[in-house]
Amino acid sequence: LPRLVDGDDHRPRVAAFAAPWPGAETVWRSASGASFEAVATVVAPATTGTLAAPLDAGPLGRWDRVHTLLVDLAGGSLSSRTDADVFAGANALAVRSNAGTWEVLQFAAAELVAERRYRLSRLLRGQLGTEDAMAAGHAAGTAAVLLTAAVTTVPLDRSALGLPRTYRIGPPAGGIAGPAVVETAFTAAGRGILPLSP
Repeated sequence: LPRLVDGDDHRPRVAAFAAPWPGAETVWRSASGASFEAVATVVAPATTGTLAAPLDAGPLGRWDRVHTLLVDLAGGSLSSRTDADVFAGANALAVRSNAGTWEVLQFAAAELVAERRYRLSRLLRGQLGTEDAMAAGHAAGTAAVLLTAAVTTVPLDRSALGLPRTYRIGPPAGGIAGPAVVETAFTAAGRGILPLSP
């Protein structure tokens, strides 16, 4: 993701959701896959979901009143906010693009249209320099995460940027081999330290 707050630029972020929530999720990391160390703790479930329909590119620097985003949530809820709240940073959503990058967009209106399905409208697109991800478009089924305090920053030295790492995420009680542990490979690119487009 791009820089969300000052001083928090190159570090990757992790969001987790489970039902029922185990109280916390531990993030373990390994350079080789042979041994893992605990590097972060996710203390609250994130509001996550998937797109129920594709989302095309929209305008920059003004409200997108044409496109709407249809998202199915795994859990949690979404709500409408005032323009002033949105301009102050509320209702920011990270959506994975067809290029594998993440667009940060915001929405002012949220309408529950079916069980756990929301239609989001009055969008602000390509926020925080993510217009490249917006231009790539978003397919149905792609991931979306509401950017709240539940999205946890993972410590990482700048020297590790560009190097592949294996992560395991799951309840701390079961350890790295617990039945609820999920494994994923990720290479941090340091998006937040890149300059904005001219």
